[in-house]
Amino acid sequence: MFATLDDLHESEADALSAVWGRLRVFLEVYAEAEERLFYPELLRLGTGAGSKDSPEAETDDAIHDHNEIRDAIGSLMPRR
Repeated sequence: MFATLDDLHESEADALSAVWGRLRVFLEVYAEAEERLFYPELLRLGTGAGSKDSPEAETDDAIHDHNEIRDAIGSLMPRR
């Protein structure tokens, strides 16, 4: 879908809106699944990954990223 967005011209507002709308749903489902299923398990196991000091820091950082993505997509979508 990102490739489709890249191929569309800004004058194709209806097509851009349709692709962003669909992408928004997919990204939300992905984020929701991580937040409901993956992060609680990560916290239960109690291990961070990469440079994160703790699972709590990793989880907080990822949820912050999800919210930034939600906000960014929301700002691109036309108001109804």
